[in-house]
Amino acid sequence: MGSYRCQCVSGYNRTAGTVCQDIDECGFNQHDCTQVENYCVNTAGSYTCECSSGYYNTGSICEDIDECELNQHDCNQVANYCVNTAGSYICECSSGYYNSGSLCQDIDECELNQHDCNQVENYCVNTAGSYTCECSSGYYITGSLCEDIDECELNRHDCNQVENYCVNTAGSYICECSSGYYNTGSLCQDIDECESNTICDIPNTVCANTIGSYDCSCTTDYSWDGEQCTANPYRRDGRCRHDFIAPNGQEAICDKTGPYPCCSDAAWCGSSYLHCLCSGCVDYRTK
Repeated sequence: MGSYRCQCVSGYNRTAGTVCQDIDECGFNQHDCTQVENYCVNTAGSYTCECSSGYYNTGSICEDIDECELNQHDCNQVANYCVNTAGSYICECSSGYYNSGSLCQDIDECELNQHDCNQVENYCVNTAGSYTCECSSGYYITGSLCEDIDECELNRHDCNQVENYCVNTAGSYICECSSGYYNTGSLCQDIDECESNTICDIPNTVCANTIGSYDCSCTTDYSWDGEQCTANPYRRDGRCRHDFIAPNGQEAICDKTGPYPCCSDAAWCGSSYLHCLCSGCVDYRTK
């Protein structure tokens, strides 16, 4: 007698009896899916390769989706930026930030001394992801450099220019004591040059202290002749004058009632200078 046998079609295996069971090619790794760009999906009697997450089907192959280019990412583009990877992307920390494990933290270049500010003309100011060099007090920016401000030249100081004067320094200024003054610690005090008894070293002079200096003048009965102090004349060749001061400090006045009466002021007294005996009119040549 004739007979027959049922064969399972491709993609199925015969089980006990006459049942054909689907072969799970994916489970048995009987497929050609790469498992990277695509993955295996079992179907009745066969399988398909589906594009993995992060890939798209071009028709014949699965191409990587560039999430960075398509802006399909959650990187904030400030503290971090998008880097495309096979089938996905990662957020890398931007320059000036470091990875703390869960997020990108700003690097404080100023605190870590990772900057090129010289800390004299300028100082470091931390910013988001970077830093700036700001001009220090006493300096101004000229484009790329911080230049010293000359407070003295610009009259931006509190020196009074009498007891003290302004001296510019790097980034500031100081008030130096003027000549004739000394520094007490808090202010400039006038030097009393006259306390030194030798400051006026010409005979017959007296010292008078002035603000920031001193004067040497001839003592009473003496006058400066251009080189030294000489005794004041009280009579010149027999003449008595009001501007010739007598030793007692009074003007020389001729006594017309005396034994040797004198003429009017500036006139001759007697026949010669020996005859002028008015009170206080002293022969300068005998001084």
